[in-house]
Amino acid sequence: MASINETKWPGILAIVLYIVSVQTKNIIWLPLSIQPALCAVLFMLAGQKAQEVGLFDKGALPPALWVCTLMTWLYCGAFYGQLYMVSNTYQHGAIDVIGGICGAAVLIKLSGLTSERLPAATRLLAWIGRNALPLFRIHLVVLNAAPWSVLFTWCDAHSIAVWPIMLAAHVVGSSVLTGVLYVLPRGG
Repeated sequence: MASINETKWPGILAIVLYIVSVQTKNIIWLPLSIQPALCAVLFMLAGQKAQEVGLFDKGALPPALWVCTLMTWLYCGAFYGQLYMVSNTYQHGAIDVIGGICGAAVLIKLSGLTSERLPAATRLLAWIGRNALPLFRIHLVVLNAAPWSVLFTWCDAHSIAVWPIMLAAHVVGSSVLTGVLYVLPRGG
């Protein structure tokens, strides 16, 4: 990230790294998650630029634009939702990136508002932040191991939208398995 910031065109370079990474993931495997990291540079640059222009400062954007950002994130998640950074999968390309950036922006803004207005919730969010890494590790396990086809079939048979049920099941499943990690005995 620091290297592309020293160039004249960090945005163009971040997009090129993203494209190269996505296009090469099925051709060559690079160790240490290099390809997902190259894609992450685009998201990091977006966050850096948002911070530089004060996007998350109070009053920087009217509430209507934050609502549009939220709706963009929800739309992208509901109708596309194929961004799996951990496996370098962006099934719908730009729409997945846009949805991911909007989602991150909304979560950052909501975290700031919560911090301002609900100090007790801030302590909970701080605890979650300190313990999020194991949750992210379990995230891919749940995505790959859960019987999602059974859930899809059940939702389809009952005319229920699958994505809210899948999201809830994923959050609960990941949280429970992460909790199990904490109670397992440690080696050493």
